Amino acid sequence: MRSILALLAACVVLAVSAPARAAFHLYDIAEFFSSADGSVQFIRLHSPFGGQNFVAGQVVTCSDGNTTHTFTFDHNISSDTTNGDILIATANFTAVGGVTPDFTIEPGFLFINGGTLTFPPSFAGPINYSAMPTDGVTSLSAALTPQPNTPRNSFGMANTAGQVQVPPGACCVGSECSIRIQFSCTALDGTWTLGGTCASTPCTAPISGACCRGVLCSITTPAACTGTNTTFNGAPLCNPSGNNSSPCCRADFNHVNGLSIQDIFDYLNAWFAGSLTTDTENNGAGPLTIQSIFNFLNLWFAGC
Repeated sequence: MRSILALLAACVVLAVSAPARAAFHLYDIAEFFSSADGSVQFIRLHSPFGGQNFVAGQVVTCSDGNTTHTFTFDHNISSDTTNGDILIATANFTAVGGVTPDFTIEPGFLFINGGTLTFPPSFAGPINYSAMPTDGVTSLSAALTPQPNTPRNSFGMANTAGQVQVPPGACCVGSECSIRIQFSCTALDGTWTLGGTCASTPCTAPISGACCRGVLCSITTPAACTGTNTTFNGAPLCNPSGNNSSPCCRADFNHVNGLSIQDIFDYLNAWFAGSLTTDTENNGAGPLTIQSIFNFLNLWFAGC
């Protein structure tokens, strides 16, 4: 009789413990966050229980009613899940948020203007939310309570400042304006203004003008007119045919303090180095010939 009872007890233990070892359903969505441009986003799941490691193959979805984004866990959690978190975030989150996510999602996974966020195994059910906070510091809890964001990964790593801060601003790329965070604006080589709007911070196209580079002249922006023997003149047009002095003095090769003997030395150094900025015959198209040296010397003696 005792052996039968022991066998039944063992079966009960196995029946209870086996699902626990392979569990994942005791995670709930704790909070979710997005920057104003959707480039930085995260979802944090939380479980107060241990043994919730087996999440591989489970999904998180977000839908705006027309489009559904789906994320699938591609591996399990290796750390103790007791009172633990899972951080699902955009790939840039390590650089921007200071915390390495456990899993990555594409920018814009969360619909900023409202949607339904679901982790199907959760007993809490779908989260229906309206427009998300876009101040760059506020997240939404599962109860849709605005709160300072608190990203943590499965190893307990959190942002050292306590929260991610990615405020929006106006980003000008040429004459085009958009609302972005500084990180994504910089990636576009844009000019970012904290708190700016496209109405209050209109963008203008970069100023362009004559760029004097060695004996050559081209129309470009100040940012592109850099390097050795180069100066930005800013005139709207380059030298007319036969004009060797304005806006670019072609004999002033190094464009430093006017004409000097140093221009000849700098020209020869550049010519022997094969620089097309010394091409006086074909206006930089090449090939370089010895005639370019004679042409430059004539320019130098003629002055500007």
